[in-house]
Amino acid sequence: KECGRSGGVPETVELPEGLPIDRGRALLDWGDCSPARREVLTALAAIGRGARPDEVAAALGKDRTAVARAIRDLAADDLLASSGQGTRREYRLGDPALREEVLAHVSAASVRAVHERLAQLLATRVAPGPLEEERLARHLLALGRRDEARDVALRISSRLAARVSCDSAIRLLADVAAEEGDRPLRLRLAEEMRRLL
Repeated sequence: KECGRSGGVPETVELPEGLPIDRGRALLDWGDCSPARREVLTALAAIGRGARPDEVAAALGKDRTAVARAIRDLAADDLLASSGQGTRREYRLGDPALREEVLAHVSAASVRAVHERLAQLLATRVAPGPLEEERLARHLLALGRRDEARDVALRISSRLAARVSCDSAIRLLADVAAEEGDRPLRLRLAEEMRRLL
């Protein structure tokens, strides 16, 4: 019986001779990307989550208009996915494997510069929300600034749990604890996680 008619799945499938099989094809031709596209891909790979166009522009220290144009082009080529609407729309890499591919082409200094710019931006915000402070803590952690990341995480954990989610607060505290070398400080972070549960 044929697979499509019986509903069953054959144990083996014979492919016709000469059929091209794509194994390990790169998702992106880095050499053909414009500098603006490369920068946007680098920023999104470094950030590792969805980001608004203004956030990507800040991460790169570039003009919003040029960054928004590059984002539109990358989204049109299906390299980016988006969620949200209007000014709250966030873009992220369209395929998880693309992050590793992009990071293989950029220097650690480029990634560090993205985290540094965003940490500076978020640290200067007046009355930031818990989500912005969580992002600040994560950028500080990526920069190796463990003490600052720990202080932010401990300060915002209750607000983050109440306004965003308890899971987000516990994940942040766990990530900070994983990087903490001092046992008493790790225990303090663990106590805060336990308190939130």
